[in-house]
Amino acid sequence: MFETADEETKEALRELSKSNPGTAMQVAGVLMQQYAPKLDIKVKKINGLVTALDHNDFDKMLAWRRKWLPNESDDSASLARATWLEKEYWENMASVTANGVARAFTSR
Repeated sequence: MFETADEETKEALRELSKSNPGTAMQVAGVLMQQYAPKLDIKVKKINGLVTALDHNDFDKMLAWRRKWLPNESDDSASLARATWLEKEYWENMASVTANGVARAFTSR
C-alpha cells in the first residue's frame, strides 16, 4: 500500500494507519476498485460435469460414499450403505420439514 503513495504523503499515511487500524484495508479496497481488472469468469467445464453427474447414478454413489463414509473403499457394500444413508437423510429432512410446517400452522 505504501508503495502506491507519493513520497510526500507516505509518512502521513503511516501515521494515519497507526492511529486507525482499518485504514490500510480501506485504502487497499479503493486501490483494488480503481486498478483491478474487471473480470467475468465462467467455469463451463464444472457446469458440464455437474450436468453429467445428474445422469450418472454410479458417480452419485461414489460422491455419497465420500460424503458419508470417507474412510471406506468404493466396494459395493460401502456404496450401498452410503446410498442408504443419503436416502434416509433426505427422507428424515422431508419429515422434519413437514412437521415444522404443520407445527407453524397449528395454533396452540
